[in-house]
Amino acid sequence: MQNRVIAALPGRPWWKRAAGRVLKRGLAWRYRRFRPDSEPSRWARVAGLRLYVDRAVFNPGMHFTSGFLAGYLARPGVVSPRGRVLDMGTGSGVAAIAAARAGAGQVVAVDINPAAVACAAGNARHYGLQGRVAVRAGDLFAPVAGERFDLIVCNPPYFRGTPQTLADAAFLGGPQYEWLDRFAAEAGAHLAPGGRILVVLGDAADVPAILARLTAPGWRIAEVARRDLWMEMLYIYALTPRVEAAG
Repeated sequence: MQNRVIAALPGRPWWKRAAGRVLKRGLAWRYRRFRPDSEPSRWARVAGLRLYVDRAVFNPGMHFTSGFLAGYLARPGVVSPRGRVLDMGTGSGVAAIAAARAGAGQVVAVDINPAAVACAAGNARHYGLQGRVAVRAGDLFAPVAGERFDLIVCNPPYFRGTPQTLADAAFLGGPQYEWLDRFAAEAGAHLAPGGRILVVLGDAADVPAILARLTAPGWRIAEVARRDLWMEMLYIYALTPRVEAAG
């Protein structure tokens, strides 16, 4: 397994690499100082979807990871027909809606933020998916106790820091990535046999450190998609249970 992340694709001219580094530093500064509840509620268009975003909810139109994940879910074969999908930390519901439109039989979307739950449920109704997308409020896997899914998708809070509000919790995963530690430790109990987890990350964050936290509880991790945006490299990783060799 190789968790090393390459910041620049082979063949980039030097000036593109230099410009990318400058843009990346600016983007990381913006993300770490962004207040998600400082903007008005609005409509956003992401991955071909028109979504209402409450001011207290992570806006997928202002960040690249949500649209990248939603677009990946629309690819043939990513979502199993009639399978069960869990969208952990749904926010506006963009990934949940994308999974349902890709053919999932049932999607459960979870968020700790009541404003996000209302927002995602409204967006699911907007697309006529309220019968296949169930939105639940709660912390991590508590709302799906005892349930298993063929696919778990997550755009996690991947910056270090202690959230002061529920809106902050969409960005900040704890001083030492405690949210990611809990996610990785608890997810296995909710994955159906043969299932997998998809996690999207951007390298404005410390991707190698995050991958180390995710793999520590015994997950095998593989990069399945990448997008180079100059100012940020986006990655989607698949996590599957590590099979121990027979002793």
